[in-house]
Amino acid sequence: MTLKQGSQLQSGKYEIRSVLGQGGFGITYLAEHTMMRKMVCIKEFFPKEYYNRDDDSQHVSLGSNGSAELMEAYRKKFMKEARTIARLEHPNVIAIYDVFEENGTAYYVMEYIEGESLQNVIERQGGLNENIAKQLIRSVCEALRYIHGLNLLHLDIKPANIMLRKADSRITLIDFGLAKQYDSDGKQTSSTPVGISHGYAPIEQYEADGSSSFTPATDIYALGATLYSLVTGKRAPKASYVMEEGMDSLTEHLSPEIKRTIRGAMQHKRKARPQSIDAFIRLLETSDVGVTTPIVPKPTPQKPEPPTPAVPPTVPATPVPPAPQKPTPEVSTKSTGIGKGWMIAAIILGTITFLFVVLLVIGATSEDVVFDDSNSEYVDELIGYAFSEPVDIGDNMYIVDAYREDNIFVVEVIMQDEDISEYDEATLKMFKSVMSSKSTIEDMVTSMVKDMDEDPLMEELLTHGYTIEYNYYDYDGNYMGTATVTPDDYAEYL
Repeated sequence: MTLKQGSQLQSGKYEIRSVLGQGGFGITYLAEHTMMRKMVCIKEFFPKEYYNRDDDSQHVSLGSNGSAELMEAYRKKFMKEARTIARLEHPNVIAIYDVFEENGTAYYVMEYIEGESLQNVIERQGGLNENIAKQLIRSVCEALRYIHGLNLLHLDIKPANIMLRKADSRITLIDFGLAKQYDSDGKQTSSTPVGISHGYAPIEQYEADGSSSFTPATDIYALGATLYSLVTGKRAPKASYVMEEGMDSLTEHLSPEIKRTIRGAMQHKRKARPQSIDAFIRLLETSDVGVTTPIVPKPTPQKPEPPTPAVPPTVPATPVPPAPQKPTPEVSTKSTGIGKGWMIAAIILGTITFLFVVLLVIGATSEDVVFDDSNSEYVDELIGYAFSEPVDIGDNMYIVDAYREDNIFVVEVIMQDEDISEYDEATLKMFKSVMSSKSTIEDMVTSMVKDMDEDPLMEELLTHGYTIEYNYYDYDGNYMGTATVTPDDYAEYL
């Protein structure tokens, strides 16, 4: 069903040499530009489930007239997307030289890259060194930053679509067959054939309208899955597995820095992932610095506005917590029972445990910690960097803001769960009691010290005598309670 070797297109301008690959909607050929004596790639629109080819004339025809209207629409979209991609000019994006119609179908001509795909690389030698993998991913990021700036999504990022040039080891992003163009309002202007690369496609791509709006987070999920494949040598799990099981068990053997990048990018909720390539790069670059060197992104930091937290798709509005003063508790008069209260308390304790596992650090030897504001500007820089976007901390909870008030580091947490959006007075009192329990704080700090992870922000906060305050809000943004850890709580561990 493919064009035979020696077949000619455009009156002999291009001559087919071999078949490079075939997918559900297209065939890619290695061909020669006969006038320039230059090798090129040619992609032919050929939906193999619908098209037939006349071997004598090369002409393509529909196998069933019942699909004529649909296939004609897809052919036009194929041409439109080819013209869109043809205007791309970036060293890490494949170049398109020509677009034309012939043989009852459509073609576009691309540069030929002598080299191999990253998929071939990992199949040949297994997982790559983490630093090498990060260098490769950075080049893909440059390509994606460029195309996202043009309101274009690739929608098929994976090792097989990333070429490594033999001559200079330059990375080139290829195969824009599933790419979509969007207008200035973020609405799609094209309807390319739907395709899924299992393991690299996030859960929204399995939905009919999952890519109908411009969302770089879709490509970012695939970028995280690609990084996973590069460092493990294995295909990333399907989105359904990630949604149910997460990535913890699959990344436990990787460095903490790579784990953080992969898990952040492969969150099953779009809004919980980095929302731009720059945000992903910040996550990746943080991992480069390691656990002992603080990152200062800007010389004159500004406290960011509280970003919008991720919410379930059916929720029409996003709650925003009061700030920065601690609000007066608002409780519902509707009884929800003590059982739910203990569930809430368990969730909150789990959240604080998570925060301490990630952030707590031993950095001093003095038994007494006295507040010292000499580093306040530096602390503001670290806070602005670490919390520039919502942070998914598990159990359907998000840190939506963090800031410093004199000697207090304040963290605002929203519980995004409709099932626990109302609380009776007894539940709230119990919640506050659990959170303010001295024994609970001591037990928590003791257990966290046994398995701590260094972090420059927490090192500055703890060794300079800051109080750490977690304010919690329900689904509707109503204040629930506060957990506070004072210098006295952790002084004995420093």
